[in-house]
Amino acid sequence: MPLAPTPAVLPPVAESRREDRGLPPGAVAGDPPQVAERPVVPPTYSAHVAAGLLPPPRADDDTTYVVADQITGINDVEVVAAGNADLRKRNKRLTADRITYRESDAEVEAAGKVRLTQDQDSIEG
Repeated sequence: MPLAPTPAVLPPVAESRREDRGLPPGAVAGDPPQVAERPVVPPTYSAHVAAGLLPPPRADDDTTYVVADQITGINDVEVVAAGNADLRKRNKRLTADRITYRESDAEVEAAGKVRLTQDQDSIEG
C-alpha cells in the first residue's frame, strides 16, 4: 500500500516579513485592505450655492443647470434627471420627479409632479 504524500508545512511568517509585504501587524494575506479614511467627495455646485459659498446663476447666464438625486445620460446630448429634479436656465425653473433634457433639440420633457416657473408666473401639473 503506497503512502499518501504529506502536505508541506510552511513556517509562520515573521512580523518583519509582514511589513515587507505591506501588511500591518496581525494581518493575514487575503484579508481585505484597511482604509484609514473614507475619500471625501467635493460638494456639487448647487450645494455651494445653497451654503452661500457661490452666487446663484445670473438671469443673463445662458447656462442650463440640472440638479437631481440621480443624473444619467451624455452631456450635451441627453440628460435624464430623476428624483427631486430641478432644471434652471435664465429666469426659468422646472421642477419634477423626472426631467429629460435634450440640449441639441432644445427640448425638455418632465414627468410626475411638475412645476414650471418663469419670472413671477408658475404652472403646476
